[in-house]
Amino acid sequence: MLILSWEYPPVVVGGLGRHVHGLSVALAAAGHEVTVMTRGADDGTSPALIVFEGVRIIRTEPDPAVPKIGPDDIVTWALAFNHALTRGALALEGPFDVVHVHDWLVAHAGVNLSVATGAPLVVTVHATESGRHGDSLRTDLHRKIHGVECWMLESANRVVVCSTHMRDEVQCLFAPAVGLVEVVPNGVDARAWSPLAQPVARSSVGEHSSGPLLACIARLVREKGVGDLIRATALLRHRHRGLRVVVAGEGHRREDLLAEAAKQGVQDIVDLVGFVPQDQLAELLAAASVVVIPSRYEPFGLVALEAAAAGVPRVVAATGGLLEHVQNERNALTYPPGDVEALVAAIDRVLLEAGLAERLVRTAADDLRSVPSWDEVAATVTGVYERARATMCAP
Repeated sequence: MLILSWEYPPVVVGGLGRHVHGLSVALAAAGHEVTVMTRGADDGTSPALIVFEGVRIIRTEPDPAVPKIGPDDIVTWALAFNHALTRGALALEGPFDVVHVHDWLVAHAGVNLSVATGAPLVVTVHATESGRHGDSLRTDLHRKIHGVECWMLESANRVVVCSTHMRDEVQCLFAPAVGLVEVVPNGVDARAWSPLAQPVARSSVGEHSSGPLLACIARLVREKGVGDLIRATALLRHRHRGLRVVVAGEGHRREDLLAEAAKQGVQDIVDLVGFVPQDQLAELLAAASVVVIPSRYEPFGLVALEAAAAGVPRVVAATGGLLEHVQNERNALTYPPGDVEALVAAIDRVLLEAGLAERLVRTAADDLRSVPSWDEVAATVTGVYERARATMCAP
């Protein structure tokens, strides 16, 4: 099977890359021949071809080369990248029994390769442009991306989403054929995020303060709500001596968020550390007093499961697919997305209310037993592949 993704470890931007990695390794462990085509590191140091964890990983760059671009030029970059993916895949020895596309950034290559090889096309929708921008497609760029999403889904033999929330969103936006969309929740490898002793973890991440540490793992984009956390920090710092906030992730709003931290007078205690590899993410989670997930829009929220596996209390915006595995007062505290005062109140409670953090962590750990492993997710996705192939054979 051929899997196309614009991110794959160690070149990871967010949860999509961790999802594709978990699924690909599990498929390979189940005996499937898995090829992942993706992009290389920006510094050009990634090997073009490597077999790792049983997965053949091929990294390519946009062709023709595209200079460093801003968010408004993403379609240009995507077209050049998809050209390179298509050319590279057609040069491989095949055939592939399925082409699996992860989001619109690799849609053109996926559709073209499905048509050229006769392999069924499976599409996983991790988010939508309309959802990211609050149902508003105000700019030409937003409308172009939405158009690619429409075309991608119209071309698919099967569509996978990670939550019933996303299923409803996809059905509302794109009106796919009945039975085309299947819900396959994300998995979690609890061993990869197993709890570490907090003092050891804090030393590992270079955090030596004895005060509370708030951790947030999020791309630096509008829908992730990092600005809300920065504004909340301005209110929290006077209540919690030694407070620190670490945000792991990259994105085009980095400079805006640094300016917001300066405006709020918290630039000395908010650290935007950029991209962090998964092993170090596990240490960061274990070092945290609270993991905050302040998203305005969240199709699933894989980091919420990872924080639960790490044994850290969670404060979570009550939005989207998060509500399918996070329950207020039971395994986390939730608050209305965008409500900074409610966010402050929830963090205050976790840090100050006796026994609350321990109870939330204990219940979250119990709930993880019902979360599928990546091996179980791979088995479910294999069934999706079989149904996609069946549609190709139907008269």
